[in-house]
Amino acid sequence: MEIRVHTLEEMWQWVQTPGYRELPDIPISPHRALSHYNNPRSQRNDHVLWTAWEAERMIGYRLVLPDSFLLNGQMERISWLSCTWVHPKARGQRIAQHLLESATEAWNNLLIGIDPSTPNVKVFERSNPYTTLPIEGRRWYLRSDLRNILPVRHKRFRYLKGLLRLADGSINLFAPGRSANPPAALELIKSFDEEALAFIEAHNSGNIALRSKSELDWVLRYPWLLPAPGPDWMEGKYYFSAFARNFSFQVVKAFEAGKLKAVMLLSYRDGYMKVPYVWCDEHALPDCAKLIYQLAQAHQAVAFTTYHPGLCRKLDKLPARALSKRKTFRHYVITKQLMERIGPSEGKLPLQDGDGDHIFI
Repeated sequence: MEIRVHTLEEMWQWVQTPGYRELPDIPISPHRALSHYNNPRSQRNDHVLWTAWEAERMIGYRLVLPDSFLLNGQMERISWLSCTWVHPKARGQRIAQHLLESATEAWNNLLIGIDPSTPNVKVFERSNPYTTLPIEGRRWYLRSDLRNILPVRHKRFRYLKGLLRLADGSINLFAPGRSANPPAALELIKSFDEEALAFIEAHNSGNIALRSKSELDWVLRYPWLLPAPGPDWMEGKYYFSAFARNFSFQVVKAFEAGKLKAVMLLSYRDGYMKVPYVWCDEHALPDCAKLIYQLAQAHQAVAFTTYHPGLCRKLDKLPARALSKRKTFRHYVITKQLMERIGPSEGKLPLQDGDGDHIFI
């Protein structure tokens, strides 16, 4: 087995070659590669992709996403663990482990990731430099979506979509109706204006990623999900999210007595809403929780999810109806060296939901 290391520039050039499309499996979609290439916190010579080869066929890969954290008073370069894959016929050979070790060494033990899949958990458990940290969140289901959920989980339901649609309609008769007037005056915009950016800069304390205009504009301009369906040549070659029926972001500005009191970035994907970023003072969190609930209703979202500890506390106290209210967890995997640099965790990290690659999906 041979492991090849690709810089950002090399990966971008490779993706654009005619031969890339002819590969049996590809490590990154062209539009995701474009996003990586325009990442304002990356450098062209960053090592971002490790591929494993056997007899000139790629049998595995590991991708990372460069970033920077505020550590000990200065911004230092780190990277997020992103996609990893091993060919089914090559599993059990510790290929994922070798790829992870190569990436960890290249980034000087300063790596972090979110929600490893079950096979990856075992990889990290065997990897001494890493530790895991579960973060508790809340997921509220507002509408039934059996016709899309069950066919993905069980093949037999693919033939029952008509019945599942009827079931959804019946269940949604009991779904919560739209709320009364929002608790704050709102301005819904598609990008961050100067007022929002100034507010974010003033409310970035407590977060080590310190997002600013360049990173936020990058997220909005270079999506990882394009409208479905995708091109035929990618079918059966790429094993991660690349297309969606609907995917969009919305910037929310909330005012009180004419004064801006909160800025939020929400994402919507095929009926599900997430809360990647919330910037506000503690006293504004109750109204932010109400706004998120009401915006989810206004968009007829099936569910919304947040891992923001302050929002979770306020949602627990919010007297609002939902079909189901559940605790959910996301697991961070992080090198022990980076965890030590960040400092005491007390069961949480000084990051927001949108930090890392999950904001794109």
